[in-house]
Amino acid sequence: MTVSKVNVTNGGFSGIDVGGNDAVVTDSNATNNEAFGIYFRAATTRYITRHRTIMVQELLFFVDNNTVSNSKENANIGDGIFFATNSNNVVDNSKADGDGGAGIDLTNGGGTVTDSAANGNRSNGIFAGGPGNLLTGNSANGNGSDGISVVCPSNLYDNTALGNFGGDIVTSGTGCARLGNKPAP
Repeated sequence: MTVSKVNVTNGGFSGIDVGGNDAVVTDSNATNNEAFGIYFRAATTRYITRHRTIMVQELLFFVDNNTVSNSKENANIGDGIFFATNSNNVVDNSKADGDGGAGIDLTNGGGTVTDSAANGNRSNGIFAGGPGNLLTGNSANGNGSDGISVVCPSNLYDNTALGNFGGDIVTSGTGCARLGNKPAP
């Protein structure tokens, strides 16, 4: 699925809400939505089993390989760009500013964020909650928590994070490759 050149303002939940594999959001904007700006959610499947009673069971399927490029979002109540999915998710040349949560949230790690900005968010600018991430050429300034928060092992190259309340570039664990970041973590 591709979402292209869409502008969403004042949405009831998420501005752009995507579930599935290999989805692309490009050249789009999400502003002032009640939860997330751009939300990649886990897909669910429901099925009914019959025994003596009827039961509805739900299976949760994580989705991978989603991309946000050349997009902007700001002033959403929750996170700006949120991946509630597994890995191989990409944010490229995008902005996530002034959100009530994190600017860019890669919940489970294994993602890539390049040439993007996450400034003035209430929580983290860029959050990579699991290992195996690549962050290159990003800026995360003036956020309410960490500018860039990453679980190691991950790779951080040429990122800038200044004036963040919790810390500028914060890593947890060991094995992160770091080169050319300002300030150096």
